Amino acid sequence: DNFVVGPCNRLAREASFAVAEGRQQPVNPLYLASDPGLGKTHLARAIADTRNNRGGRVIYHSAETFTNHFTSAIRSREMDQFKRRYRQGCDLLVIEDVQFLSNKVGTQLELFHTLNHLVDVGARVVFTADRLPREIQALEERLCSRMAAGLVAALEPPDALVRREILRVKAASGGVRLPEDCLDLL
Repeated sequence: DNFVVGPCNRLAREASFAVAEGRQQPVNPLYLASDPGLGKTHLARAIADTRNNRGGRVIYHSAETFTNHFTSAIRSREMDQFKRRYRQGCDLLVIEDVQFLSNKVGTQLELFHTLNHLVDVGARVVFTADRLPREIQALEERLCSRMAAGLVAALEPPDALVRREILRVKAASGGVRLPEDCLDLL
């Protein structure tokens, strides 16, 4: 509700809204890419919160956490439990910062199979990263292709009007009304 929309992020916001509302099945997976601070985590959390509030089973982790769970499952010989955790009954899987998977071949393979399973059973998947899938070095081609198979939405830096509105909204959420000339100066 408090995401400021402009030309720089409209596609990502609309796609996120569709996933959160359970519409637009072809938008699966949704891949949100941007430099830090442009709203991809804001959108990913909003999708997860919306789906969770509707009673769906949501898994929301960083790629690092997914990797840690995977390696722990291998060490403890509990891969069946790991697969059940990420695949059974999951309505939405959100994995943040997938650029972390660079050079992690085993984790990439497991994520590829998890992604295929979830899409096949109708679950939704959302990825975020600081770059497009094809720009992540040492990302296995089939995972890269699969991540990009739904919709890849890049969030661009906001223009002056959007930055101004972001400032206004942030100030208002803290109970402050900034005069127009102050907003322009900031």
